[in-house]
Amino acid sequence: MNRRRFAIVTCALTLAAALSLLLPGRAWAQSTPEQTVNAFYRDYMTAVERSPRNWVETLVNGQKANLDAHLAAGLLEMAGNTPESGKPWLDFDPFGNSQMGTKSFTVRSAVNKNGQILVPVAILLNRDQGPAKVRVTAVVKQWEPGGKYIITNFLYPAEYGAPGWDLQGFLKKTLKH
Repeated sequence: MNRRRFAIVTCALTLAAALSLLLPGRAWAQSTPEQTVNAFYRDYMTAVERSPRNWVETLVNGQKANLDAHLAAGLLEMAGNTPESGKPWLDFDPFGNSQMGTKSFTVRSAVNKNGQILVPVAILLNRDQGPAKVRVTAVVKQWEPGGKYIITNFLYPAEYGAPGWDLQGFLKKTLKH
């Protein structure tokens, strides 16, 4: 019995190793909208910690395959500008929807609303005492049935008397593209 069990375990491990060589690095981790958004936000937290001066560029360049091309280009353009450049620049964190820094995040369950896949992200800011609240919702699209998911936009809720808005619209209006 021990030999048979050993043979089965060895065969299973060999098969798993072979499959991991055939599949792209994150194919296992991004098979659902929530997993795609979670991988993005894990990289976000790492980029902020490791590259505090250019974390947006680090994050977007590392996640380009998982972001809409127009969204990535607009973010990179604004992130590369400074107030001194006279060009539009990012003066807030578009993924935490704040200027206060993100302490943690929780990706909530995706919902399909009017044909859009929406993935709410609860953010706990560094200054927050209470529980995390949904500050951002990622809009996710699947390129083809069974294909990978990409993030196409970020939506922000209405708060403090201001209406809700979206990042793609903000980038288009601000960059005049």
